[in-house]
Amino acid sequence: MDCAGRDGNASLNTGIEATQGMHLSKPLPFPTFTDQAPGGMSVADLPLQELSGANTTLKHFVDIIHDVAPPNKSDIESAVTKGNWSPKDIPAPFCHKTDMEIKLITQFVVLPQQNDKVTVIKHMYCHEFKLNKSTVESLCHSEPQTLRWHGQAMNCRKAWQWFLEQLGGWQCRQYALTHVLPHQKAAADAGGSFMSNLTEEDVDKGFQFIADEALVDKSLRAIQTDGVLALPVEDFFFTLADVDLDVLDFAVRPIIKTMKTVAAGILGGPGSGKTPLARIIALCASRYWKRELGISSPASFREASEFDFFRGQPGRKDRPDVHDDGRLAEEPIRKMKGFTDVGCTMMTKERWGAAKFVQGQMRVFVCNDYVFTEALKQLQDHRSGSISYLTHEEFLDVIAPMFPKDTEDPHKMAVLKRSNILVSAGNCLLFRRFTQEEITVPCLSMGASAEFLKPSSGDRYQQYRDTNVSMHPNFQRDVQWEADYVDAILNGKTPPRPGITIINSNAIRQLFHGDTPASKSSFAAAASHQQLSRSGTPPPKAPSAATSSNEPPAHIKQEPIAFNRKLSSLSGTIIDLDSPPPKVSRRNSAIDVHSGEILAEPAHTHFAEPVGPPSEAPSQGSPMDVMEEELHDPMDDLEKLLEEDMDRHFSVILLMSHRVLCRGNLLWMACHLKRSIVCIHVPLIFLSFTMPPKEKFNPFPPPKKGVRRMIAKRPAAMKSAIWNKIPYVKDNNGGHVRLEKAKWRRTIQELLSASNENCGRCNKKGCQRYFLPQHLHPFFTATNGPEGHSLQMQAAALLLRLLNVPLSSIHLLTHINHKALERLNRNILLMRKGYVQKAEKEIKFEGCPRAWKEVEADEATFDKKTLSPQELGVNHDKPVLWEQWGAIVQRGAPETLVLTKLNPAMTVPRAPGPGAIRKVDWKPLALKHIANRNVILHTDSARSYKMKLPGVVHDAVVHKKKRVKKNGKWVWLKPTFVRISKHKLPDGRRISCKAGTQIVDRAWKFIKARLTRNQYVKASSLLLAAQIRSAQWEYWNRQRDLWLCTGHVVASYMEGIVRR
Repeated sequence: MDCAGRDGNASLNTGIEATQGMHLSKPLPFPTFTDQAPGGMSVADLPLQELSGANTTLKHFVDIIHDVAPPNKSDIESAVTKGNWSPKDIPAPFCHKTDMEIKLITQFVVLPQQNDKVTVIKHMYCHEFKLNKSTVESLCHSEPQTLRWHGQAMNCRKAWQWFLEQLGGWQCRQYALTHVLPHQKAAADAGGSFMSNLTEEDVDKGFQFIADEALVDKSLRAIQTDGVLALPVEDFFFTLADVDLDVLDFAVRPIIKTMKTVAAGILGGPGSGKTPLARIIALCASRYWKRELGISSPASFREASEFDFFRGQPGRKDRPDVHDDGRLAEEPIRKMKGFTDVGCTMMTKERWGAAKFVQGQMRVFVCNDYVFTEALKQLQDHRSGSISYLTHEEFLDVIAPMFPKDTEDPHKMAVLKRSNILVSAGNCLLFRRFTQEEITVPCLSMGASAEFLKPSSGDRYQQYRDTNVSMHPNFQRDVQWEADYVDAILNGKTPPRPGITIINSNAIRQLFHGDTPASKSSFAAAASHQQLSRSGTPPPKAPSAATSSNEPPAHIKQEPIAFNRKLSSLSGTIIDLDSPPPKVSRRNSAIDVHSGEILAEPAHTHFAEPVGPPSEAPSQGSPMDVMEEELHDPMDDLEKLLEEDMDRHFSVILLMSHRVLCRGNLLWMACHLKRSIVCIHVPLIFLSFTMPPKEKFNPFPPPKKGVRRMIAKRPAAMKSAIWNKIPYVKDNNGGHVRLEKAKWRRTIQELLSASNENCGRCNKKGCQRYFLPQHLHPFFTATNGPEGHSLQMQAAALLLRLLNVPLSSIHLLTHINHKALERLNRNILLMRKGYVQKAEKEIKFEGCPRAWKEVEADEATFDKKTLSPQELGVNHDKPVLWEQWGAIVQRGAPETLVLTKLNPAMTVPRAPGPGAIRKVDWKPLALKHIANRNVILHTDSARSYKMKLPGVVHDAVVHKKKRVKKNGKWVWLKPTFVRISKHKLPDGRRISCKAGTQIVDRAWKFIKARLTRNQYVKASSLLLAAQIRSAQWEYWNRQRDLWLCTGHVVASYMEGIVRR
């Protein structure tokens, strides 16, 4: 065995002296790996000693193994990074010899030997307790050794770490040695170095004293209480089926639709149901994610009044967090922005750590912080069911107390961008959807009060607050309906509507068959119904009709709270209509069987009369009841049909005779049929589709296409004959050819099926060697390896690239290596750039000798770059560099497009752009290309273009709307893009043309569509200039065969390096 290294003469004092002024870190969260040459230390230099007696206990021990086969470093690094040290995860001797439930901090050094094997030095440390000798031997692959302590525990540990680092080789380190800075050293000197002067035995005695005094148990109990703060809540048996229908469609539905990326905020006064609504939304999101992720545990959420209480456990997608009963204005605005950013994983800094909220986790905040402004007071008197709007500023005034004092508007808009906010203010509901725009906020009037829960659900919530947390019988059915509702909303489908169950043993019978036999008086019936609804127990038997026939009937007005908005309940709600109405004249009134109130009826409305003499009291039975033989009553079918329709559609509209009344926030439909009157009420928001349209129905709608549409369509503005007479482009050298009608010289089928027989041959005397066609070619190569491909495939890739097919798509179509495609694209860009710069020098704006050419000029900005202080030099306050180019093109001749890179002024970081072209850039460009060439120059209104040039006539258009005063009012004038301009030429002639920059603007659009900006293509870079020049070349040849044009470019390039 030949061990790496040599026998040294180093001692422990050498390491202690070398680590003076250094700090040993705590165990790193992840191990670090280094691979370097063997250092100046050897295994013999390590301060080690063998274990003494059998009763020895220790925390640090070292295992040295020789003659080990070279390991697979990547596999070991991957396993160690995950914290796996067991024999099944990494090979011996890097793993622990025995897999024990002992937490060890392990670091190792691997040194090469001369026999092509390695030596492994493993240092293991158990920081929880000391291990006996037998346990240490079972963990080591060789004879274990321990450190040679010299009394100074911390100094020895730093020296040992220094020795390990000096060994070199491949190392896995769990600690780091760092130099102490001067200010840190001064603080350490001021505080003393007590621990560094203690022996390890003294340190152990201190910890033993803490254990004897039960301080550890107390500390652990405090940590346990402090670590688990906001506990999950599972026993809240409410669903979306318990939410009021108006609230569900107005606010909760859009909240559920965006719960994956947007938070929710609920504001309002006490008693409006904010907390149960927030919990219902949180549990709805929890149940959805548990279904999506396949988690079988119960749905839950966490609730706390401060963000600090959420730090006990990290957030989970299937367990939303609710911030309730807190004071958001006392929290930093950065916490509000982080909490509401559901689309990202966010962390908020707390007292002893941080609270973590994961991406996609639903988050809801609830508070009472809002202001009842004058705008809200004006909305309180609006008709129930109507929708009004508040401006953005009025809504900000309402929720102003929610934000910390002096919060700037950008921070407020950041919260509004990330959250849907629902505000309950009096009898109004305000809902603002998430957006960073300043939008109006709708306000729904709810009648008497704006409550989030149904009346029956509100009663159950009060029982829940009284520690009655039992599950109601229809809970599972409500959960299933909620799942169908949420899935339909998230998938863009129509959500299911809830159904209604009506128990009406007497009411519907009375509706279709007249009054039932009076088994009990109206007073007893009303009293028994109230007793059943309040106590839930059957009422006592009422006295017979014979005993109470002489007594006048008592009419009880039932309480509106017990029956208010009953039919707005969702699936599973049971409504009892078995309540006798008070005796009133049916000719002058309608009876509401839900509340017992008499609804006033206009005098001209007539209803059907009851059977029998009108002067007598209502009979105790129908004339059909005396028949011994049971006959089929056709009204029975109508009764069943009524119940089915009520289960399907929420409401019944009987067209035999009806009237519609509006009371509160509900639509009351009083329907009189045969002998009874039934009032059915449903939310207005669900009956909007039944309202008649405002405009008259047109059986022949206007056509949307075809000749009739062309006849009926009127132009946006009437153009004069002079406008139509003057063309925009006078010298059009050719029409536009549609791509589906164009044909190129080569197709992809021809290129892929080409043969390899055609080889070149050198014609030099004495050479006559054969060579490949792609020899010295700028695009095609003849290499081996992953980047080597046949000439046919390379030609097909070139053809696809000429058609602007993305490189990723070409890779998928041809399986050509992506590096080969990137090299091909780069060569195309650079070759086109060189060709364009050479050909641009020969461009002239030509025409007839006496003809004046119309030329357009403009500038465009493509990218910007912020320079570092080292690159800036002097101008530190303006670090932004812009990529700006100028263009000149003759109308009707795209091959005359000339581009020049400009040198714009540098700006501050938030500047919108570098501004228009400067005169110092425009003057040399204009003198070179358009001066003394009989040019009519069309530009925008930049001042630099107004420079006087010989042989140039100039006009301009204003690309900016302008605010002017007209008839005493300020109005905006639309920008001008094209106008008729008249010029007087130097020879006395007059010419009319259309001023504008439409041609050059479309050229900029053409160029920008072909640019791809990334870390390599940016302002002042070579590749960005190459892309712009390449797009310029495509603009020149946009109506030509680019395969042939590319051949001309290659021929021009080859002329510079070879001869024919």
